[in-house]
Amino acid sequence: MLRALAVALSLAVIPATALAERVEPPVQAEVVAFPLPKDAKAPEMTKGGGGRIGTYNVPRGRAVVTAEVRAALKRDRWEIVKDEPSPSGNATRIQAKKAGQLWKVSFTGDEARTVIILTRP
Repeated sequence: MLRALAVALSLAVIPATALAERVEPPVQAEVVAFPLPKDAKAPEMTKGGGGRIGTYNVPRGRAVVTAEVRAALKRDRWEIVKDEPSPSGNATRIQAKKAGQLWKVSFTGDEARTVIILTRP
């Protein structure tokens, strides 16, 4: 009888211990890179924003660059949350989301060059 009790307890405890020791691999966050034009000059970090805001110069017109980035966002399956002109009409503001991260980007400039202001999540 005592032996049966010992066997029953060991059968109950050993699987519970094995379950407790099972370690799930850590879930790695998806690395997200915003699709900037290939000719965007290296970023200049702006003051403030905790290093999250970068300014990129592109030697092409604002309308062309904005359309190119919109197409890249759609191609790479980003969710475009907002896409609107600034109140002054001198810039376009886009908010796009991927892997739970919200990125904000503004395009300003003229027909000859574009300045992209990118705020990382």
